[in-house]
Amino acid sequence: MQTTPKPVKRRADVKVTEIPKNRFLISNLCDILSPYMSENDTKKVYAAYFFAAEAHEGIVRQSGEPYIFHPLEVAHILADMQMDAVTLEAALLHDVIEDTQFNKQAVVEQFGQKVADLVDGVSKFDKIDFASKEEHKAASFRKMMLASIRDVRVLLIKLADRLHNMRTLQAKDSASKQRIAQETLNVYAPIAKSLGIHKIYLELQELCFQSLYPWRYTVLNHHINVLCQNKQRVSVLEDLSSIVLQRLSQSGIHASITGGSKKHSYGIFCKMREKNLRFEQVKTLYTIRLVGDEINTCYQILGIIHTLYKPKPGAFKDYIAIPKRNGYQSLHTAIIGPYGVAIEVHICTQKMLGAAEYGIAYALYHNHDQQVDYGPWQWLRDLKDDATDNLDAITFFNEITKEFNPDEIYVYSPKGRLVCLPRGATALDFAYSIHSDIGHHAVSAVIDEQLCALNTPLQTGQMVSIETSPSNHPKWSWLNFAKTGRSCSNIRSYFNKLSKKDTRILGQRLLNEALLPYGKNLNDFNDPHIAQIFMGQNLEQLLTDIGLGKRLPQLVAKALCQTTPERDSPAQLIIQGTEGLAITLAKCCRPIPGDDIWGHINNGIMIHTLQCEHSRNKSRRNLQEWIDVSWAAGLLIESIVDIRVETLNKRGVLANVAGAIAKFDSNIEDVLIQKHEGDNSIMHFCITVSDKTHLTTLLNYLRKLDYVISAKRLKNGH
Repeated sequence: MQTTPKPVKRRADVKVTEIPKNRFLISNLCDILSPYMSENDTKKVYAAYFFAAEAHEGIVRQSGEPYIFHPLEVAHILADMQMDAVTLEAALLHDVIEDTQFNKQAVVEQFGQKVADLVDGVSKFDKIDFASKEEHKAASFRKMMLASIRDVRVLLIKLADRLHNMRTLQAKDSASKQRIAQETLNVYAPIAKSLGIHKIYLELQELCFQSLYPWRYTVLNHHINVLCQNKQRVSVLEDLSSIVLQRLSQSGIHASITGGSKKHSYGIFCKMREKNLRFEQVKTLYTIRLVGDEINTCYQILGIIHTLYKPKPGAFKDYIAIPKRNGYQSLHTAIIGPYGVAIEVHICTQKMLGAAEYGIAYALYHNHDQQVDYGPWQWLRDLKDDATDNLDAITFFNEITKEFNPDEIYVYSPKGRLVCLPRGATALDFAYSIHSDIGHHAVSAVIDEQLCALNTPLQTGQMVSIETSPSNHPKWSWLNFAKTGRSCSNIRSYFNKLSKKDTRILGQRLLNEALLPYGKNLNDFNDPHIAQIFMGQNLEQLLTDIGLGKRLPQLVAKALCQTTPERDSPAQLIIQGTEGLAITLAKCCRPIPGDDIWGHINNGIMIHTLQCEHSRNKSRRNLQEWIDVSWAAGLLIESIVDIRVETLNKRGVLANVAGAIAKFDSNIEDVLIQKHEGDNSIMHFCITVSDKTHLTTLLNYLRKLDYVISAKRLKNGH
C-alpha cells in the first residue's frame, strides 16, 4: 500500500492499563450488527476494525487504555442507532487520517471513496497551519460542516465521537474538562438536538453538567434519587398506568406505556436557575409516554387522559400538528395525578418515538438509499451558502452556532406556510428564512395586518408578510437586530460580494484615468503582460487591489507603460453616486454634492472637503495617496450633515424645528441639546440632504423663523 508517512501521536509516558473484563469488543459489535446488517456488510466493518487496530498499534489514550477502544465505542453508539456499514466503517477509521501514518488515499484504496470522505470530513486540519487554537478549531468545524452538507453521516460520527469523549472525560485535567464540557454544551449538544437525536442530546447535557458543576450534579441527583425511591411516588405511577390502560382498553384503543423515569437533572437545574426555584418547588419530576397505533389514536388518548385527570392550564402542546424545528412530533400535556403529583404525559406513535430518540439517524436507517426528506433539517442544507461565502472561519463558527437556539417560535406566512425561528427573531429573520432575495429587498413587514418595522420581534402564532422593493438593499445596521445565523451571514455575504464588485469597478476607473497621460487604456494590456510585471496577478486581482488602495493607480500605470507620460496630470475622478461601498464620505467633514472635495485612497476612496483638517494636512503625507475628485453634474444623493441651531428657550421649540426640517424632506438621524445660554438653547442635528443647494435652502428657512437665532452647518465639529 502506497502511503505518505506522517508522524504518529504516541504516548510513551502513559502506562498502558490492563483491559477490563467487561470491555466492549469487536465480537460484541458484530452481535449488534447481525440482526439488521448483511453478512457481507458485517465483514466490511470487521475489516475496518482490524485496519484501525493495526494503524493505532502502540497508541494509547490519556487514560492509558489502547486507543482502538475509542473508535470501537464510537461504532457501538452508531450501531445502537442501526447505522449502515459505510458509517460504521468510517466510525472505526475516523481518527486514522488525523492520528496515524495513513492518509486519505490509503483509506480510499482499502474501503472506497464514500468511507474515506466520511473519515476526512471528521478529521481536523493540521494545527501548524493556523495562527491560533481558536482559528484552528473554527476552520476544522467549518470543514466538518461543509462535509456534513454533502453527507450528514459526518455529523453523526462526530456526535458519537464527542459522546464517548465525554463519557471518558475523567482522564483529563480539570481545565480541559471545563473547556471540553462547555464547548459540548454550547455547540455539540444543540447540534444533536437540531438533528432530532434526543437520546444523545440528553446524555451530552448530563455529562456536561457533571463536569461543569460536579457538586451541584451530585447533590441534585441525590435528591432526585431519594424522591424517586419514595414508595408513594412509585405507587402513583403504577396506579396511573393501570387506570389509563384499563380505560383505553374499554374504549377499544390499543396503546402501551413507557417511562415513569425521573427527569434529567440538567433540565431540572436549568428550570431552578431560570425561575429561581428550590428543588422542593419543582413540581413535574416524572414523565410517562403513551404510544398509540396512529395519529388519530394519539388524540383519542389525549381526550381520555384529560377526562381521567385534571390537566395543568397552559401545559398542552401539539407537536404533531406543528412539529418542532428538528422534526420532533408528539402531544404534550401535564396532569395532576393521584395524590396531587404532577406528571408530564407525552403521546406519540411508534414511528414518532423512534424519530424522537434518533432523529435524522432514524430517517437514514429507514431510507437505506439515503434519499432522506430534509424538511425538518433544512437548516443543514441552508448552511451551504453560509459556508461557501467569504466569511472567515471564526465568523462562520459564531454565526452557525446562533442557529442552535433552544427556544423556538412559530409564525405563518399569508399562504399558511409554518416557519420556525429562534425566540427573539425579528421580521427581518422571517424574510431571510423565506428566501435571501426577499430578505435583501425587504422594506417593512405586515404582522397580523399591522404595518411594522423590520426590527419588530415576532411571537408564536403571528401571520407575517414582507413588503419588498427592488430598489431596497441590505444595510449594515440590519446586523444590529438580525438574530439568526442565516440572516447575519446573508447580510455579510451581500456586502462582501458588493464590496468586491464595487472596488473592482473603482479600480478600473482609477487605472484608466491614470493611464490617460500615457495615451493608453486597459484594452492595451493583457493578462500575461500584467502577470509578468505584477508577480502573477491577473487583471481582476490588480483592479481589486487598486480599488482597495493596496496599489496606487499612478504607480501601476507607470509600471505598465514603462515610458514617460504625454501629459502632466490625469483627469479628475467623477463621483457618480453609484460606486457603492468603494467610495465613502468622511464622517469628520461630511461632504455633500456641491462641496469642493479631495479623495484619499485607503481601502477604497474616502472623500473629504478641501477645508477638512485631513485635506489641509495632506502635504505632510504621501501626496500620491490623494487624487482630484469632483461631483457629477446635477448629482443628488442622500448625504448626512451636522447643523447647529440656536433658538429661544421656549416650550415646543424642538418640535417646531424638527417639523421645519421634515418639511424640506430631510430625515433627522440624531439630535442633541448641547447647552443653554441664558434664555437660549443650542441644538445639534444630524440630518440628511441631497446636495449643497438643498442644505442652503433649509438653513435659510430656519434662520427666518421667529424663535431661531442662528442656524449653520458644522464642519469638523465646529
